[in-house]
Amino acid sequence: MKSRHLSTLIAALFSAGASLTAQAQTQPQPGKEPQPESITVTATKDAALNLDATSETASRLSIPLRELPASADVLDQSQLQARGAKLMFEALNSMAGMTASFRPGSSVAMQGRGFAENAFGILYDGIRVASTNAAMRTYDSFAFDRIEVLRGAAGLTHGEGSIGGAINHVRKQPSRVAQPIDVLAGFGNNRALRIGAGTGGPITDSLSGRIDAVRNQFDTDVKSNEHAYSHVVGSLRADLSPTLAMTFTIDALKNSIDDVYWGTPLIAGRLDESLLDINYNNLPDNVHDDDVTWLSWKTEWKAGSATVLNTAWHYQADRDWKNAYRFQYVPGTPNQVRRQWFEDLAYDHEFFGDRLEARWAGKWGGLDVKSAVGFEYGLTNFLSPRGATTGTSQLVDPFDPPPTSFFTGNNAGRNRTVSVDQTQTSVFAETQIKFSQALSVVAGLRHDRLDFDYEDRRPTSFAAFNKSFRPTTGRLGLVVEVMPGASAYVQMATGTESRFTAFFLSASDIPFDLTRARQVEAGWKQQFAGGKGEWTAAVYRIEKDRIPFADAATGITTAVGKQSSRGIEFSAALRPMPGWLIEGNAAFVDAQYDTFASGGVSFAGKTPPNVPVRVANLGVTWTATSQLSIGGWLRHVGKFFANDANTIELPAASVADVYAIWKFGRDTDVTLRAKNITDRAYASWATDANYVLVAPRRGFDLTFRGRF
Repeated sequence: MKSRHLSTLIAALFSAGASLTAQAQTQPQPGKEPQPESITVTATKDAALNLDATSETASRLSIPLRELPASADVLDQSQLQARGAKLMFEALNSMAGMTASFRPGSSVAMQGRGFAENAFGILYDGIRVASTNAAMRTYDSFAFDRIEVLRGAAGLTHGEGSIGGAINHVRKQPSRVAQPIDVLAGFGNNRALRIGAGTGGPITDSLSGRIDAVRNQFDTDVKSNEHAYSHVVGSLRADLSPTLAMTFTIDALKNSIDDVYWGTPLIAGRLDESLLDINYNNLPDNVHDDDVTWLSWKTEWKAGSATVLNTAWHYQADRDWKNAYRFQYVPGTPNQVRRQWFEDLAYDHEFFGDRLEARWAGKWGGLDVKSAVGFEYGLTNFLSPRGATTGTSQLVDPFDPPPTSFFTGNNAGRNRTVSVDQTQTSVFAETQIKFSQALSVVAGLRHDRLDFDYEDRRPTSFAAFNKSFRPTTGRLGLVVEVMPGASAYVQMATGTESRFTAFFLSASDIPFDLTRARQVEAGWKQQFAGGKGEWTAAVYRIEKDRIPFADAATGITTAVGKQSSRGIEFSAALRPMPGWLIEGNAAFVDAQYDTFASGGVSFAGKTPPNVPVRVANLGVTWTATSQLSIGGWLRHVGKFFANDANTIELPAASVADVYAIWKFGRDTDVTLRAKNITDRAYASWATDANYVLVAPRRGFDLTFRGRF
């Protein structure tokens, strides 16, 4: 549906709602409304899918997930710990329909509902760094209160870059109630060491604070590949009056990876286990360092049934990279591997912005209504000094690549500077209208103004251009409580997406356009067995058009491609008897290019790379005694393709994790965990048809957790 049709439908619905006089559900008194700034997951005692939780990622209206006409997941800190999700890709892989892989050049390589990469918005406390997830880094999960995922088109809440969904990292926050000291210490194979600590509480009658710190370092099975992540978050909250509060947060991350693992070359389209531990990026002058700092200042003012929120932020990321990151197996006498794309670059990435919004809950035309309106402004300055990365390669021994510096004598240094400025201005509105206890509508619109200014500052070939876009996105959904504890919904939503390389454009990309997406979804959410079980189901169809690809004759980018997907997702959790928890999910997707070509070859009817037809997870935990719990997770990922032509097929894989938890006291325990216990070697992501990322092999870790 075109955006103008969606806006007309929403306006008509609001007008109809104003004329209705049906008796609404009794509204809580002012001051008793759930606080929109709260970051604490509030679920029923026995619920396992958190359907009573609210999600700022899915809606700005602070409504529980059961009243939301969309598919959303909330994994709180206790669930992240129980699933052994130290890094974000591990958390995503336990959610319905999601597949993700660790990749050093971005926050994570991910796919959902048939869409990948920049189709997902990556957020931190609801703030998204604009235009490409390649700009984001990997964080340890310890400092976050929870991770929220909204699946499907999320243009209403997060604007451009959210066709496949949005992923929000919500940090732990100050509390006016004294908090215990959280301590975490763990070690494992491959010299893994993880240490974290955090606490918070009141400092004075009006001032409270929180601080969390974690260090996560480990090697991998790939030779000389060593990781180190350090993350510190501190925040102060000042309650200046009963109705006015301010929170200031500083977040500092430092990542360093030695001999980054970028992938393993395929041999005749297959993964060969003899190459799994070979690192082709073993250059002696390798560098892969990231420093990221967040500053945010949030103001909350309450006036009766209204709340005004203002969030200002500043993001600074500095990166220094020297890597070789494309590999291709070359059969012959002797067999060799070609390594190429020797990358020598730095990033100076600055992003600051402000979001002002007002939220209100009350009566309108005799109906219960919640509304949110807001304005957002963001400015990105991206500066990248870089050297040449194309036109050269090395042929090396597949089993013993020499640690030969490629940069000496083969690279003229960082003689090119790319500069991109992006300005984004947005206005948005969202409303929930309850026509009765059992019937509600959630609707909203967002309009963005995006301006790109690009410069390639090479003295001999200076190039510059600018582009502007004015997308409007929205969501319209109907929720019906069919019976107590069970609701059905339908929704329509739209989204837009910029090119994955929005910060790395060239003159041939000047005609690029935003892709557009339309989604239709229907679903069911139900709590059963007296609150001991919950299940959800969703069916959807998404169409995305204006996909850019390069014309074979001219090399000019043309946005005429089209992609679609349709699928079904299930999630369920049940505590069938005391001491038992069974949870799982399954998803099936049929995704294809409807119109798409590259190099003069049409790929219409083909499945996009890295999209498995089916994904499923099953977890079981048994609390055998008051001290001992044992459990495991089984994950299955169906086969997927490594290229647009679907000529390289990567096989399906099933992996299992098991764990045992011994409690020393109410808040102290030790967990012994084994991941991928069968040591299955399988591709988790295909960078292209020549090489893939291999999922982590079998690993063990022992983790102590305590609250004092």
